[in-house]
Amino acid sequence: MTGAISPDDFYPLLQILTTELSFILNIDPHVLMKILPPVFSLIYIFGVFCFVRWIFDDRRVLLLVLSVITLPILQFEHLFFRPYNAGYFLLPLVLFLYFRLLFGWKHPSAGHVAFLLATLPVVFYHPLIALILIGILLLWRVTAIFVRLKQRDRQSHFVSRGRSILVIELIIVLTFSWYTMYRVVVLSGASIFIGRGSSEYEQISEVAERTSPSILDLLQRGFAAYGLEMIIIAVTSVMVVYLGYNSYKRNNSIKGFIFFLCAIFMASTFLSFLSIFIDIVFEPERFLMYAIFSGVIVTSVGFSTLLQNSSKVMFRTIWSTFCSYLFILAVMSTILIYPSPITDTANYQVTEHETEGMNWVLNNHNPKIDIQEHGIEQNRFADLLGDTESDFFAPSENRYPPDHFGYDNTSTVGAGYEEDTYIVITKLGRLENPVLYPDYPEFWRHTPADFEQLEVDNTANAIYSNGEFDMYLINSRNEDL
Repeated sequence: MTGAISPDDFYPLLQILTTELSFILNIDPHVLMKILPPVFSLIYIFGVFCFVRWIFDDRRVLLLVLSVITLPILQFEHLFFRPYNAGYFLLPLVLFLYFRLLFGWKHPSAGHVAFLLATLPVVFYHPLIALILIGILLLWRVTAIFVRLKQRDRQSHFVSRGRSILVIELIIVLTFSWYTMYRVVVLSGASIFIGRGSSEYEQISEVAERTSPSILDLLQRGFAAYGLEMIIIAVTSVMVVYLGYNSYKRNNSIKGFIFFLCAIFMASTFLSFLSIFIDIVFEPERFLMYAIFSGVIVTSVGFSTLLQNSSKVMFRTIWSTFCSYLFILAVMSTILIYPSPITDTANYQVTEHETEGMNWVLNNHNPKIDIQEHGIEQNRFADLLGDTESDFFAPSENRYPPDHFGYDNTSTVGAGYEEDTYIVITKLGRLENPVLYPDYPEFWRHTPADFEQLEVDNTANAIYSNGEFDMYLINSRNEDL
């Protein structure tokens, strides 16, 4: 929280909300950044509760959904302060209000006000959230063509078809009129079609081809990255097939909302897999969140239908299966609630030593000298520590020190630099390779021996250390000097 909004910040709503609450409640913004994500998670649970309770008469479905949705199955997203999550957590409430209005409400004026108050933040929190909301509403319209939708499955037509189209048009106008004003959004959108680098699959394949990891290592990484999501997708897929078969066997049409939720699940799962193989702007997790939302409800409907149609003996078996499924989700979501270093994704947790060290750096470094990093993402600390300057860290192409600090080719680290440069090294950077990849020392970018040599290198001047955070000033000079 810097106290200023960047001209390129096209989704400042969460920052504005935090700042205003800080002034009103007299709470430090950094404290609010920890409080607000769980609050939005509670709003998400409330929205799912309202949505499911209104759609389904079977209270068993509601209980099954709540037993799953109250678990941290979205893992770190429940604790991550970012606009995208805030918009996502409002989505179930928006859908509930939308369908209540669509199928009639005793107090339409109050309903319209509540719907607008819930929808407008979703549109402005993140452009992808707005686009996905448009897609979901259009998917609802498509669903109406194939399934005879009923008011809570008792009426065979929409109460207001024009209202549905009007809402979609309103969201489209708001989305494109706001986000197209920002050049960075237009360029990001264009990169979806022209590409921006290697896809996740290509990156993993390149590393696997270069290092030849064991099957166990690949499974471990896959489990840490997508284990929980794959279990939910697998169980939901089975339930989708079962509900379709059950409908065919009993010669009953699938209820409209179930068909709609199955469509959301299949579409978001497809986009998730697509984003793994194609280098688009957004990572698979952003689409998997919608597969989880719809999948939890579809799975609960499937288990409820199985319980309803089962004998006494089968009832116990099915109930035990669901309890086992719930236990697995509870354990895995707790273990994986924070990103594992094994996945090689950004670590959003910081230590007090790192904060203390970066505070010293921001107050004492020479802004004309680039800062390279190992084991830390220094640019994030500018926001945390209230520095509005963005040029205190090295350019992205020169952000990391060379492999082995260049000791493979030179006897001093300074011989590999044309200009004086700072290097920041954390405890995480020193331990990452030996701890996470003990069986692949030949592929470590830096070894313990490299760090030991850096300590005695006369071109590397240690200018700060607090035990877990070290900063060096590298004197650039030729090896023969």
